[in-house]
Amino acid sequence: MLLSTVKKTTFWPTFWTEDKSVFTAEYSEVDAACILFSGDAALVWSFEYLAGAMPGVADATGCAISSGLAWELWGDIDVMGKTLEVDGVPRAVRGVFDKIEALALLSVRDEDLTQSFTAVELSGDQTSQSRSSVESFVIASGLGMPDTVLMGTPTFLAEIMAMLPLIILAIFGFVVYIGWMKKRSVAIKKITTLILLLGAVILLPGLFDILPDWIIPTQWNDFSFWGSLSGQIGRNLREYLTLSYSLRDAEYATLFFRQISIAFASSGFSLFMCFRCYANSVFLFNSN
Repeated sequence: MLLSTVKKTTFWPTFWTEDKSVFTAEYSEVDAACILFSGDAALVWSFEYLAGAMPGVADATGCAISSGLAWELWGDIDVMGKTLEVDGVPRAVRGVFDKIEALALLSVRDEDLTQSFTAVELSGDQTSQSRSSVESFVIASGLGMPDTVLMGTPTFLAEIMAMLPLIILAIFGFVVYIGWMKKRSVAIKKITTLILLLGAVILLPGLFDILPDWIIPTQWNDFSFWGSLSGQIGRNLREYLTLSYSLRDAEYATLFFRQISIAFASSGFSLFMCFRCYANSVFLFNSN
């Protein structure tokens, strides 16, 4: 069982599984992948819709199909409201999303006990994204211990990696600022230092709002927190990297590694430009 959470002291589960089904229209039949879900389809896979929308929570007769599946069945993507059969069961097309592969989202009623699921997404008003709280919830719900608990660590690290070029430039700017300050009067040093401190005080609350709760200690003098935090991040990453990827997870993993590659490339370029600027400034200083 793959389980993930989103930042939001109640969990609301959305169950889903991946499968293969036969999709039949008037003149075509396609064997394609599908995702069956019970709950919020946006938590299962968030697509960009070309027309319509995803099936609702209680909609057990509708479906959303990819543009690729629409082309294979009808040779067109203007198929809103049309009816197709999924393994002999009629479904109405509620939405068409942008994906060239043949894929469909199929909702399942909560009372349908014949459907089995392999994964569950948890959302809700959870203020502390701790692994123990997730495991306690699923065990108390009768779901048993999950095989994998996928937290938000990869997403957070990808966001941090995207900010690396800006962080490098900020550090370089701070170094330049220190060099500039050494040649200024005491009065200017005090004024600029005060301005920087006021700016830091103003920006600090916004920074805490961006950071997830699990990375902020309840007591800043609790030095054991940082050791346990690094261990937690390491465990989450190892679990993510050794995950048996499903169709959806494989695409998310591709985007994650692509983001990491772009971040490394842009960070390397930022470092190169900082060294070039530093070398040129030293050369001009020595020439003068």
